[in-house]
Amino acid sequence: MSSIKVTPVSRHLSRALGLLAAGLQAGALAQQGPDLNALPLEQLLNLDVVTASKIPQKISEAPSSVSVITAEDIRQRGYRTLTEVLQSVPGMTVSYDRNYNYANMRGLGNPGDLNTRLLVLIDGRRLNDVVYDQGAIGTEFPVDLDLIDRVEFVPGPGSAIYGSSAFFGVVNVITKSGAAIHGTLASAGRFSGAGREARIVYGGGAPGGTELLLSASAYNSAGRDLYFPEFDDAASNHGVAVGLDYDRYHRLFAKLGVGGIVAEAYFSSRTKGIPTASYGQQFNDPRPWTLDEYAGAALS
Repeated sequence: MSSIKVTPVSRHLSRALGLLAAGLQAGALAQQGPDLNALPLEQLLNLDVVTASKIPQKISEAPSSVSVITAEDIRQRGYRTLTEVLQSVPGMTVSYDRNYNYANMRGLGNPGDLNTRLLVLIDGRRLNDVVYDQGAIGTEFPVDLDLIDRVEFVPGPGSAIYGSSAFFGVVNVITKSGAAIHGTLASAGRFSGAGREARIVYGGGAPGGTELLLSASAYNSAGRDLYFPEFDDAASNHGVAVGLDYDRYHRLFAKLGVGGIVAEAYFSSRTKGIPTASYGQQFNDPRPWTLDEYAGAALS
């Protein structure tokens, strides 16, 4: 089992890293394309989407409705997980059992089905695993949101094109190119629950169409102590799960484009503590945890 240990940094160093990250991100944004939120409706209808029919086409010509969440939307709204992105989609709600996130579409969806009715794609390639058919949308999702160019969501059954997993809809996460980053970005952050995150990204392009994108990130959160009234007795620590809501992951991503050929690879490992004493376990036992690992490579 892989593990990550993130050592605490001083408050002044954390602030300095935060200011450095903000400056680097501002410089990168200045070199990106126009803000889609500022475009008139006529131009928005001419945006290209690929998820509805598996081929690039204007959003106004797509055979079904398509929701598009851009990188600028993600930045402005402060989304940190794919779950938060999907919660902005009309009709979509997400529940959480302190282990996984479960997507529900217009009231349909049972906690515990591991999103088997929602197909998740990365650059058009299937992410749902071959054992449980699980669609990863929480911290187990293997790609950082800073690397996402846009998320396309096509609601409704898409089994004729994508197979049985696409009953609720299809989520296609489209990553950025190396030229869109254009430089090196480093960032560090602190979050509630004693969470700490560090990330470094490099992207660049060369004459002739060669582009390279590399990214590495790590996150560690101790979580918080949780109270469950169902276990409020002396034998179960009066219903308080201590130090069991931790969440940590590390991710690697690489993308190389040369003359129209794109090679892409990713790896992620996420460990999540389980504080809910599921499956009849002893409450407040520190041993239950979940390990999710995703690895993929493609050439197109």
